[in-house]
Amino acid sequence: MAAVLTSAREEAMSAPAQWEPARLNENPYGLVSLLDIVKLFEPDKILHNCRFLIDTAEHKETNEQHLTTCLRDLLAACLHADLKVSCVQIRRNLSVFARPHERQAAISMSRQLSTLIEDECSTNMFFMVDVTRRKFFDDGTDGWTEAITRWPDVMQDVIESGKCFVLRRHAAAVFHALQITESGVIELGRFIGVRDPKPGWTATMNELRRILAPTTTRTAFQQQHFGFLEQINATCHAIQTAWRNKISHIDGRLKLMTADFDSEMAEEIIIAVRSFMRRLATDLPETVQ
Repeated sequence: MAAVLTSAREEAMSAPAQWEPARLNENPYGLVSLLDIVKLFEPDKILHNCRFLIDTAEHKETNEQHLTTCLRDLLAACLHADLKVSCVQIRRNLSVFARPHERQAAISMSRQLSTLIEDECSTNMFFMVDVTRRKFFDDGTDGWTEAITRWPDVMQDVIESGKCFVLRRHAAAVFHALQITESGVIELGRFIGVRDPKPGWTATMNELRRILAPTTTRTAFQQQHFGFLEQINATCHAIQTAWRNKISHIDGRLKLMTADFDSEMAEEIIIAVRSFMRRLATDLPETVQ
């Protein structure tokens, strides 16, 4: 029995781990699957070793060698799971077992290990991400390629908007989407000749409405791009519909009026902004009025 346990322990200690605790810190913004967590903590192995240790400790015929073997197996599993406090206690138990006259104290300490390990495992917390939202986290730039290629400065807000959405920080996701929108409307405003000292949503939308009004006498430039301006105006209205009066235009800039955004509304805004930016990136001419 001891030989089998020793062999298993040596194999666990020597075999290369497929997933190490340090990897969680190497990429703190990355996702790990439930399988990764199971590989990391190996709960079945830890619980099995705990139960076996308790059974062994309570058996009157148990000798120190068997208990020491059980403790070392448990230590190997806890080291793999990075349960530092539990490892300290197990090493303390092993040092006590080295003193035969303290055997009863060591057995008593071993019985407490199961509770200690459970308590330490309970301190490791994880967010659970809905699989339908994973795409926003793994590749937050999906669907934004054209906009990022033309205006690389928006990439950070694109990524952060996606991550905030995944983590259900919907107001934050919308905030980053508004930052992207502002960049787009300023570019659109520059194209149609906005001269307002406060460039942004209000100035651009006012000029766009003026150009598209039936009573406006349009320049040759405006007539040339009238179709594009009509289409982009419809996209802008889609954005306004998505945020449903939860966004203000104070000082001509877009600002959140509330943090009360549910998942559906936040996603609608992000999708509308993405469509707006894609249309701008692909159809907005480089020539300005």
